[in-house]
Amino acid sequence: MRGKKIGSWALLFCAVPVFASLAQDNTSRLIPFSLSTLLPPQTTQEVVVELWDAASGGALIFDESYSGPNALAVDENGSIIFLFGSLQVPPGLNPGDFPSGSSRYLDVTQAGASVLPARVPLTAMPFALSPGPQGPTGEQGPAGVTGATGPQGPPGEQGPQGMTGATGAQGPTGAQGPQGVPGATGPQGATGPQGPPGPSEVPANLTMVNSTPTAGNLIKGGVPFLHNFGIHNTFLGSNTGNFAMSGTSNTGIGALALSSNIDGIANTAIGEAALFLNTSGRGNTASGGATLYNNSDGAQNTATGSSALFANTHGGANTATGVYALRSNVTGGTNTAIGFNADVSAPDLNNATAIGSDATVNRSNKIRLGNTAVTLIEGEGDFHASGRGKGIILKSPHGTICKRLSIDDTGLLVTAVVTCP
Repeated sequence: MRGKKIGSWALLFCAVPVFASLAQDNTSRLIPFSLSTLLPPQTTQEVVVELWDAASGGALIFDESYSGPNALAVDENGSIIFLFGSLQVPPGLNPGDFPSGSSRYLDVTQAGASVLPARVPLTAMPFALSPGPQGPTGEQGPAGVTGATGPQGPPGEQGPQGMTGATGAQGPTGAQGPQGVPGATGPQGATGPQGPPGPSEVPANLTMVNSTPTAGNLIKGGVPFLHNFGIHNTFLGSNTGNFAMSGTSNTGIGALALSSNIDGIANTAIGEAALFLNTSGRGNTASGGATLYNNSDGAQNTATGSSALFANTHGGANTATGVYALRSNVTGGTNTAIGFNADVSAPDLNNATAIGSDATVNRSNKIRLGNTAVTLIEGEGDFHASGRGKGIILKSPHGTICKRLSIDDTGLLVTAVVTCP
C-alpha cells in the first residue's frame, strides 16, 4: 500500500507542470507514469490507458492505445512505464480535458478489463492561459540523489559484418627443423577382406554383397545386368527389375522383365519385357516376350507364348497358352485360351474358354471349340448334357432361328426355340 500511495503522489506532482500554459510546446503536455499492475512480469503487453471522471463507472474522457510496436514492457515487479499523451499527433494531452478543480482518474485496461488494483486519482491544478515575463534564471540547485537504475533494454540488432580485409603478404619460409626421433611401431591392423581371384582356369567363387542401388551388382554396358535387390528376388538381363521395389520373391529373366514392379510378390517373368508394367500384381507367371506386358495388379495369371495376355491389366486367374493367346483380355478373370491366337471377343468376359487356333469365345461362361473353319467335331464317346432340360442347340440355314433338342420327363424328344448363342 505504501508503494501505491507514493505512486499516486508522484502522479499528482507530475501533472502540475504539464499544463502550466496553453502556449507551451505540445511535447511538454506529457505525463510520465510508473505503475504497478497485475500483468505478468517480464513480458510485453498491449494495453489501453484511459482517463475517467470518476473512481468507478463515470464517463471516459480520453484513451490512448499502446499496441503493436508501442506495446509496453512489464518489469520483474509487474510495473510499466509510459509517457501519457506521447502517441498523439502532435504529441501532448489536451488541457481542456483537465478543467480547474475537476477530478480525473487514470486506468489501464486490457481487453476491456482493468489491470490496476484501482483507478489512480489525478488532481488538475489551475494554470494561467499565458505566461508572465520570464524572470532571471535562478542558481542551480544541488544535484538530487541518483535514482535506481532502470531495467536494461533489449540488445539492439547486430550490425552487418564488415568486409574481409586483404590477406597479408606471406612471410619467408623458415629453416627446416631437425628430424624428430622415430616413434614406436604401431600394432598391425586387421586383415582386410580377400579380393576376388584373378583370371584362372581353377574353379573359383565370385564373392559379392547383396544388391543395393550402388553395390553388389553386375553392370554391363552401363546398365544393371545381374542383381538380387530386395528380399528373395533374382533378376538377370539388361534393366531387369529395379532398385526401388519393396516386393519380394520375384524372378525376372530377360531385358526389362518386371522393370516397373513396386510391391508385387511371387511373380515369374521370363522373356523380354515380360510383366513389363506390373506394379502390384502377385503370383503371375509370364513366359515369352511381352507376355502379360500391360499387367498392373492382376494376380494368379499364367501366360505362355509371345504376347500372351498382352493387354491384361487387372484380370486375374487367367490361363493363356499359345502365341497371342488371350491377348485381348483386359479385366476379365478365370478365362482359358489354348492355341495360337485363341482369344475372347470382349475385354471383360469371365469363365470363358477358347480352344484351338484362332478360336474366339464371345460370351462369359461359354466354351468355344475351334475357329470358323471347323466343320466337324468328332468323338468316339457320347455327348452328355448334364444339366436338366439341356440338350443340343441347332441353328437354321439362314441363321436367324435356333432350337434346342432335348427330352421331356417321359423321354420323348422335344424342341424349343431359344436365343441363338
